[in-house]
Amino acid sequence: MKLVIKICGITHAEDAVFAARAGADRLGLIFAGGPRNITLDQAASIAAAVPGIALTGVFRGADVDMISAAVQTAALTHVQLHDCPDPDDWDRISAATGRPVIPVLTDEQITSIDDADPRRTFLLDLAKLPEQRTEEHRQRLQAAAAGLAARGRPVLVAGGLDPDNVRRIAHRTRCLGVDVASGVERSPGVKDPLLVRRFIQEVRSLEYGHVH
Repeated sequence: MKLVIKICGITHAEDAVFAARAGADRLGLIFAGGPRNITLDQAASIAAAVPGIALTGVFRGADVDMISAAVQTAALTHVQLHDCPDPDDWDRISAATGRPVIPVLTDEQITSIDDADPRRTFLLDLAKLPEQRTEEHRQRLQAAAAGLAARGRPVLVAGGLDPDNVRRIAHRTRCLGVDVASGVERSPGVKDPLLVRRFIQEVRSLEYGHVH
């Protein structure tokens, strides 16, 4: 089964159209602040440009009403939650929006998610905090992702991915899919078509026997 490819931090309809045509499975729209943050109006414009493609809304600290508004305005298909460790909140937001919730795992949660819904997909950020962006830390998290996959837990990986390393990391982690933003950009929020195409080609050329 092919890997899921998510191009995140889309801020322009033109980038969304190119990424979709290049073979991305999902696009990420960020409502969590930072240089790639977009408004609901921008999200609606992007969604209108790529009908039919899966759109993930990325949130941090947003209330249910705001998330629900974004889901409706931009026809989001998935909700990604940062800094939201409570499984009850995942269920509550999923029930309110009617969309699958993808929590971003912290280090502390990696060993404790086996009690969660086995159908739930998680995202593991390999470079979540600046002080953790060491090779030792990344190697440890890659091994943790592989362990989760071996136990049948669907995991997406993100953080520091680019066309040069995505094959190696995806192969090592046996992940369900990969999530990239800065690794395919000219500048924050502005995608580089050549890097997007290379990234997708690298992922599509990777085959391994682990089936989710």
